[in-house]
Amino acid sequence: MTAAGAAPLIGAAAAFAAAFVNAIAGGGTFIAFPTLNGVLGMTEKLANATCTVGLWPGYASSVAAARKDLASIPRDALTRLIVLSVMGGAVGGALLLLTPAGIFSAVVPILLGVGTILFASGPLVNRRFNPGASQETPQGAALPVIFAVAIYNGYFGAGGGVLVMAGLAVCGLHDARRANIFKMLVQVTSNAAAVAVLAWSGIEWPVALGMMPGAIAGGWFGMRLANVMPRGLLRAIIIACGVVLTVVYTVKALR
Repeated sequence: MTAAGAAPLIGAAAAFAAAFVNAIAGGGTFIAFPTLNGVLGMTEKLANATCTVGLWPGYASSVAAARKDLASIPRDALTRLIVLSVMGGAVGGALLLLTPAGIFSAVVPILLGVGTILFASGPLVNRRFNPGASQETPQGAALPVIFAVAIYNGYFGAGGGVLVMAGLAVCGLHDARRANIFKMLVQVTSNAAAVAVLAWSGIEWPVALGMMPGAIAGGWFGMRLANVMPRGLLRAIIIACGVVLTVVYTVKALR
């Protein structure tokens, strides 16, 4: 099989792993992005846009796996989240289109570094802003935060899930399982809007289409296993990958 012919299969494997990790702890972009950029040789901007399109079905399948939990959430809360996420994701996708490839390449180390720091500090943020008063749905201060996170998701995405969880924690929503469901809902809607914008731009469609079945399977099984996987070990591996990738892309940008 030629390298070009193997690209969709490589993309599918990366998408399965990324979607699986996203459903459990977040950070799947740290798997898919370097695979498309480093292994398949895409530019940073093209790899990022293709990741956004190819991984979206993984978020959708995770949300589908949690449909029973979603049914118990008030409709007005879901509507607020969806509207904010769609608006933010569309803005993020548009910003990505407007960013020249050279500038995006220079910004990637910063985005990876910020994403790694956010991911690593997630538990600390949750403890710091958790006053002990449980709420069932995000309210108040969390809403503009979620809008900002949706923009970030549409633009790059690494660490976006942690940003969502932090926004929910600020508002006192500390039920981990429910917060994880809200996180996946924000990501599936913001990325759907970004996909609608990016679909008209340069996407490596054979790879993106090959990624989709892997993302669907990974998202579904990841959400099913979200409560039994050793998250501490998984988080440690993701953080280590984030640090290594930040260093690698910083060196690359400085050359």
